[in-house]
Amino acid sequence: MMNDGARKLSLPFLFILIAAAIGLRLLYTYQIQSNPFYDAPIVDSQTFYQHALKIADGNLLGDPEPFWQAPLYPYFLGLLCWLFPDSSFIAIRIVQAILGAISCGLIFLIARKSFNEIVGKIAAIFAAGYGTFIYFDGELLSTPVEIFLNLLLLLRLQIATERDRVNDWVFVGIITGLSAITRPNILLFAGAVLIWVLGQRRYWVETNSPPAQADDANATRNISRSTYVRGLFLTISIVAVILPISARNYVIGNDPVLISSNGGINFYIGNNAAYDSTVAIHPGLHWENLVMEPVRADHKTPSERSTYFVHAGLDYILEQPVDYGILLGKKLWLFWNGSEIKRNAAIYYLRNHSTILSTLMWEHLISFPFGLISPLALIGLVLTWRHRSPLISILRLYALSYILSVVIFFVTARYRAPVVPVLIIFAAVGVGEMVRRIRKDVYRATPLLVTFGALVIMFNWEKTEPWEKDAQLFHDLGEVALRKNDYETCIEHSLHALELETPYPSARHNAAVAYLHLDDLDAARVQALRAVRENPLRADTRTVLGQVYLAMGAFPAAERQLRRSLDSQPNLGVTHYHLGHLLLNRANYNGAIWHLVKSINLGTADFWAHYDLGQAYYKSGSVTEALTNFEIAHHTDPSQPEAAFALGATHLLSGNLLDARLWTQTALAQDPNRTEGLVNLGLIELASDQPTAAVAALEKALRTTRNPKSVYPVLIKAYNVSGQPQRARALSDKLLRP
Repeated sequence: MMNDGARKLSLPFLFILIAAAIGLRLLYTYQIQSNPFYDAPIVDSQTFYQHALKIADGNLLGDPEPFWQAPLYPYFLGLLCWLFPDSSFIAIRIVQAILGAISCGLIFLIARKSFNEIVGKIAAIFAAGYGTFIYFDGELLSTPVEIFLNLLLLLRLQIATERDRVNDWVFVGIITGLSAITRPNILLFAGAVLIWVLGQRRYWVETNSPPAQADDANATRNISRSTYVRGLFLTISIVAVILPISARNYVIGNDPVLISSNGGINFYIGNNAAYDSTVAIHPGLHWENLVMEPVRADHKTPSERSTYFVHAGLDYILEQPVDYGILLGKKLWLFWNGSEIKRNAAIYYLRNHSTILSTLMWEHLISFPFGLISPLALIGLVLTWRHRSPLISILRLYALSYILSVVIFFVTARYRAPVVPVLIIFAAVGVGEMVRRIRKDVYRATPLLVTFGALVIMFNWEKTEPWEKDAQLFHDLGEVALRKNDYETCIEHSLHALELETPYPSARHNAAVAYLHLDDLDAARVQALRAVRENPLRADTRTVLGQVYLAMGAFPAAERQLRRSLDSQPNLGVTHYHLGHLLLNRANYNGAIWHLVKSINLGTADFWAHYDLGQAYYKSGSVTEALTNFEIAHHTDPSQPEAAFALGATHLLSGNLLDARLWTQTALAQDPNRTEGLVNLGLIELASDQPTAAVAALEKALRTTRNPKSVYPVLIKAYNVSGQPQRARALSDKLLRP
């Protein structure tokens, strides 16, 4: 395990390693295109992506509130969405594949510098084919960026320890700050490093291991190397990166939040008497109730809500210390356990869409790969515990502090992943030492092999619940199908989610929406009613129920549900639209106008909102406003002929025959057999002294309509004007017949 960092770097191996890692990841990216979530992110991935789209659209400062999640990753995504607006999903994954491959190279460099070339190569090969890394490199999650920044930090920290130049410590501080605004867990390591740096000189003297001297030609040699100067520059550099985020949170959000405001609730999720249920909580009714708990206690700002949850977690720790000690032990065991514990997304489900992932990550007798890496890493840590090399100490300090930062909150594969690269390095040490002992004396290696076997059994004893039993997964599959207008698939997955978990009001909501789109109104009503009973505070479910009643013609019931929805959430634009549409149908034009204008102001500015508003203005006699909204509707979606027909009719009403003809002909070019358009064209031709053309248009309307008597009066007039009184009388006789 002696360090051979002075030896010539094996560049061919490094290039082949990175190329192979990129190839694996790109092939995986290609394979998972069949994954329903590939272009429809969910939960945290959806939050990151929506934030990124706002950034790419020019909203650089974000919403007027403190960041909920650490902001660097959304800005990283935002840059890629801005650069590749039409192919952002593939671009993000390609860039993350490259980052993941570079991280494998960094693992090689760090392990080689800390131990030797062989350990570096073993660790790098492990990392290149590590299934969980490949999985996260293909997700819209911050994990690949966290791993890359943390490895870069470790390498630069090792270099700074060797060269001891001020600019190296500044660089370390900058990378630490960037990592902190990606995931704040690194701040615990930063504090540990600062303490280590301040005691470093004495440590070097005690261990008789002085750091490498800097090049005499370098100007930084003249800068003071005192431990306090190192610590000061390190601290200033970290603060310089984090301070703009804190300032933005305070100025824009008017709340003193250091980086993000989700730390408090995450702390509580991992530190309470009902750990198993809170850590398994997923978006929906229970999550909403948890989030609203501090609000109900009159804690309104994000920092106040976060502090509320921190105090709740601390109260549990202080009031039930024995139970908390047991919980800490459980979380520590979960950390070393081989299973990849989900956080929102079912990791093992993706194996169905990739032969690479199904080969490199699985759960059978053992949970591969971490079920092997964790015992080997623990052995490597123990074997190197007495090594006083500063470079190894840095890795050990990072591993222990980051493990603690995860266990303080709660354990998932996603939160564990940033420390796994260093554990892989120690695992490579463990592999090397076992091989060395076996070669030397297989019998003397028996205790180490027995220890390894015992750890493998211990860390692979319990497996995660199969994805086939994951109600949230099927709920999410249903939601994605709904977004893609695949209503039958949405119903199938949503009902399966309800079989696995009841109540699940969000799954019922999705099923109700899908049934509504399929015009199965009875089924939609049943699901919406049950969803409302299960979660009466969810306003958009009442909106769906209102839509169902509206489609069934039950206007009073529809209006009651829509108004109750607005009582609990007044700024639901879609609800204002449907209520406006309902009032339009009930000839309450002023009420319809108010709600339709409100819906447009709230962002529901689609074709139908402006079309219905135009109709409300038209029927209330406001011709100018009607024309304006019909024109906006037409420009919003020119493929819909309704607005053009309405423009033609409105111009005809106001006597503008030229525009009336233009818009009516435009509409008829899209829908040549629309009766109302043909009748209007006939009226336009009559008003323009073109009776022959009027007769042609009206006779076509007569052939296409299901209600011929509605055309008779206008056609009779056209026959008379065109000199065909006999045909007019014959049609009049038909009109008078019962």
